[in-house]
Amino acid sequence: MLVLSRKKSELIRIGDDITVMIVRCGTSVVSVGIDAPNGVKILRGELATEVPDSVRGNEHDAQNGSDAT
Repeated sequence: MLVLSRKKSELIRIGDDITVMIVRCGTSVVSVGIDAPNGVKILRGELATEVPDSVRGNEHDAQNGSDAT
């Protein structure tokens, strides 16, 4: 596992088309923004094992505000 230190508004690039930005840093919570192509599934770790595959495909679209139907 690669561990990086980042400050607010700093970016992490993954490949050519995924960007992770540190949006907010709190005392015990860090908010990140993820910019990725629509075909990339993005789930919080605790949801990855709980959500059925039929729902997972819509997770990224819902977070981007687009309608998956």
